[in-house]
Amino acid sequence: MKSTAAAVVFLLAFFCFIINAPALEITKLSSAAASAASPDKAAATPAAGMGVIVFSGVLEVKGISLRKNAVVMPVTEYKGRSYEDIKLLSKGLYAKIEACLSKSVCKNAPAALPKITVTGVKMLKSKNRLANSETVFDGELLVTAGIMNSSREPGELWISWPEDFKINDAALKAKAETLIKETYAKTLKTTGKS
Repeated sequence: MKSTAAAVVFLLAFFCFIINAPALEITKLSSAAASAASPDKAAATPAAGMGVIVFSGVLEVKGISLRKNAVVMPVTEYKGRSYEDIKLLSKGLYAKIEACLSKSVCKNAPAALPKITVTGVKMLKSKNRLANSETVFDGELLVTAGIMNSSREPGELWISWPEDFKINDAALKAKAETLIKETYAKTLKTTGKS
């Protein structure tokens, strides 16, 4: 009987968390993205629809577009290679972006600061870019950041965010970068690399 009651309490707590789970909100859409979302302009230029969308008032992503009724995230080009370093993880956020770009239906509501999770660090063989870190904001937006070795101050690390991504809140950016560096340090310990 006690285990049934405990299970019910757990399920209620779980569903309350799901219902109240933080979600990224579109808090700003640049005029460039809004005006380029029209079909006639989209056909005119290959980069049509590329503007700036701000999520939860602090996460700025440039270059999100709507092409052939699909949301296309920006891609980083480097030395002839393409990297998808900004990804959508939820259908809900995809639908918000699609509605915002295609129908100009943007919530533009204030939102809480996003929760940050570092889901993994992938070690690299470069002496400058030591690793890539997958950082997730509110479980909906994944951004791959580089963990860089400082050439000015040997032994110091700095974080390289994708060109099309910016965190506009200094405290949130510092928190994200601290989490990335801590996860990197833990990964170094577990892999035995230094």
